[in-house]
Amino acid sequence: MKKGVLLMYQTHDSDPETPVQPYKKKYFHPLPSFLPYFENDGFNQMNIHHLLKPYSPAPILYRDCDILGLIPIEADNYCQTFILYQNNFAYVDRPPYYIISQLLKEESEMDFETYRKAFQHLSKSKTTVIPFATGRYSLIPLGPVRSKMTIWINPGQLVRMEPHKMNTLLYMTNHFTIKSDRLTRSLATRLSRGVFFQAVFKREFDAYSCSSYTHLLDYLDLPSTTVTREIIGDNRFKDIPFNKGDFQKSYEKLSIKKDD
Repeated sequence: MKKGVLLMYQTHDSDPETPVQPYKKKYFHPLPSFLPYFENDGFNQMNIHHLLKPYSPAPILYRDCDILGLIPIEADNYCQTFILYQNNFAYVDRPPYYIISQLLKEESEMDFETYRKAFQHLSKSKTTVIPFATGRYSLIPLGPVRSKMTIWINPGQLVRMEPHKMNTLLYMTNHFTIKSDRLTRSLATRLSRGVFFQAVFKREFDAYSCSSYTHLLDYLDLPSTTVTREIIGDNRFKDIPFNKGDFQKSYEKLSIKKDD
């Protein structure tokens, strides 16, 4: 496994001065002009089809930008995914779970099944709600992990959650709104799990020391929003679960068993 690889990327989204590579311009589209379609009731299949009609799917994933959400597209039996970034979007001819598996493989050389077992082993839990995490961000599933219809969101970029009829509206930091059929209370546990596992990963591969009392909002460089403050509370660096190195050891041990 590559140590430190999770912390090496610069995000084009966060730096407007960074030029977009030529190959990216064709598939990497600016988001702001499209936001009115999503302000009232959140994402739905009708408006996403309208947005994507002029464009073609991207041939590759853009890993140098933190992802805010993976939203499955109904067309072709949910085999396409709308990828939401801070200021841009793209879409690919792959379902969300495939994207999550590829991100793990390409960014940290991990197999998702072994990653899942390592997470369950360390947390002493049989939960199937497994977040994807790097030291930069995390994504949590709003439904079954392997379902092609499951939306994945970045809990560290959520501003607020509001009940809406029988759903919950999730407001992102870029003003994009996503609708979830889960209640706010059930979402809170998933969001917290994602953020804390991001902290585990950052500490796992971070070569720099940190004060035990550094607040996790500062350590993870997350925006201070209603949601992030609520799910992190007063937790500090010293409150990150497990010990540094535990996840890597667990993953490598399970990988050896898998190969035997």
